[in-house]
Amino acid sequence: MQAVQLQNQSALLAVAALLDAAGQHTDAMRLWKKAAKQQPGDVRAQLLYGLALYRGVCGCVQDPEDARIWLTRAVKQVQGEQVAAAPAAAAAGEQVAAAPAAAAVAVAAALPAAGAPAPADTAAADTLTAPAAAPAAPAAGGREARVAAQLRGDVLRQAGLVLGYMAHDGEGCKADPEEAVR
Repeated sequence: MQAVQLQNQSALLAVAALLDAAGQHTDAMRLWKKAAKQQPGDVRAQLLYGLALYRGVCGCVQDPEDARIWLTRAVKQVQGEQVAAAPAAAAAGEQVAAAPAAAAVAVAAALPAAGAPAPADTAAADTLTAPAAAPAAPAAGGREARVAAQLRGDVLRQAGLVLGYMAHDGEGCKADPEEAVR
C-alpha cells in the first residue's frame, strides 16, 4: 500500500487487479485511472478506464468524449509498441501477432446481438475484467512476449470495436462511417 501511495505503477496495477477480483470495482477503477494517467500510461489501465467511461460503470460517469480519448490512447500506444517490437521479434525468430484469446473485458456481453452498444444499465455493466497482466516492455520471445502479444490483441479488438461503434453513431465525435470501418 505504501508503493501505491507513492504512485508505483506496478503496485497500482497489482492492487487494482486484486480489488477487481474481490469485487471492489469502484476502488479498483480509481487505481486503474491513476495507472492510465501515468507517463507512460499502462495500456490495460487505459483500456479499462476508457471502457468504464464509455459504459458509465465502476464509479465513472458515462462520458463518450473522454472514453474516446482513453481508448484511442491505448490503441495508439499498442500500435507504437508493435512497430517497436517487430525488429526485435524478427531477430529472435518470433512473430509479433496477437495470440488468439478470449476477450478480457466483457464487451461482447455488453453489446446486444443487433450490434449497438448496450446501455449502461445492462446486467453485466457493473463490472469490468482486466486483461491478463503483461510487462510494459517484454523481451522478444518466451512467455512474456506471448502474454504481451495477447494483451495487445485484446486492446486492439476491444478498443477498436467500441471506437468503431462510437464513430458510427457519432458518440463523442462527429459520425464518420469511414472511421467506423477503419
